[in-house]
Parts: sequence; C-alpha cells; structure tokens
Amino acid sequence: MTTIDDLVNSIRNLQSVVVALSGGVDSALVAVATSLALPERYLCVTTASYSLPAQDRDMVEQLVKKFSLKHRFLYIQETELSEEYVKNPTNRCYYCKSILYSQMDLIRSELGFKWLVNGTQLDDLGDYRPGLQAVNGFPVFSPLLELKVNKSIVRTMAKEFNVPTWDKPSSPCLASRIPYGTHVTAEKLEQVDACESYLRNRFDLKIVRVRHYGTKALIQVGDNLSKVIVDQGLLHFFKQKGFVEVKLDPAGYRQGYLNGEI
Repeated sequence: MTTIDDLVNSIRNLQSVVVALSGGVDSALVAVATSLALPERYLCVTTASYSLPAQDRDMVEQLVKKFSLKHRFLYIQETELSEEYVKNPTNRCYYCKSILYSQMDLIRSELGFKWLVNGTQLDDLGDYRPGLQAVNGFPVFSPLLELKVNKSIVRTMAKEFNVPTWDKPSSPCLASRIPYGTHVTAEKLEQVDACESYLRNRFDLKIVRVRHYGTKALIQVGDNLSKVIVDQGLLHFFKQKGFVEVKLDPAGYRQGYLNGEI
C-alpha cells in the first residue's frame, strides 16, 4: 500500500508547487504532504467565491492554522469571468476548473514555481467529472493519481496525518445544486449555502443538499433523515431566502443526482 513517505517523495521531486486547496480531504492531504516535502517552495491557493460552501472555507482556515500552511485565498467570481459557466451546461465544471488553473498559473509564474498540484485521486476517474479535462495546457501534477491512491487510502493517510477532515463527506461546489441549463448566479449560490448551513446546524447533518429549482427547494440528506422536519420554522427561513415551496426527498441524498439529467 502507498505510504505517506511515498506521497511526500512524489511531491518533493516537483521542486516547487502551487497547490489547489478546496477544503475536501483529498486536497487537504496533498497540501499537508506538500508542506513537509517542500517547506519553502510551495503555496496553497483556495478560490474564495460564492460557489465555495461556507463550511469548506472554515475548514480551509482551520487546516491552514493547524499545520501553519503557506496559503492564499483567491478572490474571484466564476459568474463574472465565464459566460459559459453561468449558462450551466453539463460540462460546467470544465469552465470552473479552467478559471481556477489559469489563475493559479498566474501565481505560479509570479512566484517562479514549476508545477500546479491538485488532489485528484483514483476514484475520481470513475465518476462524471468534466473538470478533469481542464488540466490540459497547464503544468498540473496529480500525486494521488500518479500513486494510484483511491478515496479509502486517502482517508487512512489523512487520519495518520491528523488531518481534521479525514472523514469529511465529499462536498462539491454549490453550483452542483442547480439543474443543468439553469443559469448560475451569485444569489442562487448564496441561497443554497444559507439553507444548507441552516439544515446542517439545526438537525446535526453531515450530508445535505438543497436542490435549487427557482422558487422551489428540494432537500436531500444522507444522514438523520428521520430528524428533519419541514415545520413552520424551516419554511419561514427558506421563505426569507426566496423559496416558496420546500420538499424533503424521502429517498435521501444520492451522489450525482443531477447527472441523471444528462
């Protein structure tokens, strides 16, 4: 099995890197390993846009503090930089990642570093992820993929590293809650983030999605489904955020739910 030393050595060979740090366990593991491999020749970068869930931003800040990571938030808005992203086609992730890598590459050039590094791992290849194609044309290296590390191994290694997000469920960007073909706006992303935070905090949920259908919201949860009650308090909060109809999906959360529309 791949070891932490294997990962650290793989990154050390790159000499200098800019790491894409999203708040998930994959990129967190890579970021911490990079800080050990190249302590003076790396920078972690996180896109601080409306598409990043508030809890993920909090987790990034906690990780940076815990491991004293060299880090920079990149304050950009995909909705202002790409008309195609706003149109929300089925390959929306491609346009989002293209923006990320182009901005990271500017930082890489500014610092005189050699590589961009991400947290893509083996299991990502088995899902519909058009964003993976965005690496073309950029000097991107995926150490977890190179070492054939899957999600299970990532979690094991992250736990050994004492990475606080080692057991964190996957959390794609907030735009994934908006049906393909429906425009992505900052307002919609803020609505979703606020409602998911409300549900997560009130019902102690680890996995929750608020699917955005205009003035209608579909709640999907992956745990504690029986605890979620669509009562007047919940309806009032959602109405304040612009939703006039709220439904709880009795089938719960399903990964890639909106990909079924493709």
